[in-house]
Amino acid sequence: MWWPKLSLFAPPLRVAVVGAGAIGGEFALRHFGRLTGTSVVGVVDCNEAAARSLASSVGCPSFTSLREALEACDPELIYIGTPPSTHRELVEASLAATCSS
Repeated sequence: MWWPKLSLFAPPLRVAVVGAGAIGGEFALRHFGRLTGTSVVGVVDCNEAAARSLASSVGCPSFTSLREALEACDPELIYIGTPPSTHRELVEASLAATCSS
């Protein structure tokens, strides 16, 4: 896996996790955090209870709308941990939101 070169004194890279299922949860709980120089700043899932549960576990807000999460959290990285059939739509929405900011 590729990780950006980060200074020990740099602020953590702000990550929004899209998908609160097994894959999104694995990355939010085990692969993002202090040791990787990242901080999960929001969890997005269409299942509100799943988003809330994962967000509670990592200590960040939950959202059911990607647009709301991008506006509220201003992430520097968006991790998409959803079924492959949803990736294109989510990537396009992420790019559109970040390019118009």
